[in-house]
Amino acid sequence: MTGKEAVVAGATGLVGNAALRHYRQCARKRVLLRCRID
Repeated sequence: MTGKEAVVAGATGLVGNAALRHYRQCARKRVLLRCRID
């Protein structure tokens, strides 16, 4: 794994975690149709 690949993997992980938190918040509020991840 090169340095660039490591950076990309780290960034992808952060985005994935943020998306999961966003999805869980939306699931609690039951407004999934309004919550779209760009």
